[in-house]
Amino acid sequence: MRTFLVSLLILFSCQAKGQLLFNFTWKSKPISLTRYYPLGEKDSIQFTDLKCYLSNIELKGKGNKDYQLASAVYLIDAEDSTSFVLDRSIDTKNFKSISFTFGLDSIINTSGDLEGDLDPILGMYWAWNTGYIHCKIVGHSSLVHTPSHLFDFHIGGYRKPNATYFKLELPLTSSALELDLYLLFNEFLNLNLLHQLVVPGKLAFEIATVLKSSIRLK
Repeated sequence: MRTFLVSLLILFSCQAKGQLLFNFTWKSKPISLTRYYPLGEKDSIQFTDLKCYLSNIELKGKGNKDYQLASAVYLIDAEDSTSFVLDRSIDTKNFKSISFTFGLDSIINTSGDLEGDLDPILGMYWAWNTGYIHCKIVGHSSLVHTPSHLFDFHIGGYRKPNATYFKLELPLTSSALELDLYLLFNEFLNLNLLHQLVVPGKLAFEIATVLKSSIRLK
């Protein structure tokens, strides 16, 4: 509950200032790692670990001025509400669109830079030949028929044709980006049949495609 309240306070204070945010949501409401969410009529889901990478974020100006965010890579971590704030110094009202990469492109994956938000200690790095996990979604659900009821999805891979990073450009209609996980768990994943994925491949690409359609400005 404390994490959820802190997230809301950051969300509202930053929106008032027109600064740039990113958060994980469920039906457009910020996800709390301590809360259970209805899944269907009788089942539920709880998230315990949510992380994703955003990179190469740029705001497109209404005139000729564009603005590149200071860091090339941002790791969003649901356990760290300060990571939701991407930029504290820019007023998004001065810009018409935002472009960014969800995940890390092949250049970053193969750069050998293992510092800052790319540090393997953060749990988002596989190995030199498979690169980074672009999005990690872990939790528990009554639909998973194992003793722990654990589901564990590590979505990554930078090699074509199953690269799981993608570039987006969206009209800048607000200052808050969100990744809503409701669609993924209600219309794509069947936790009765699949509750773990920790390697790159076609299925990871398909899940990334659903995540792409679930990112929007709130």
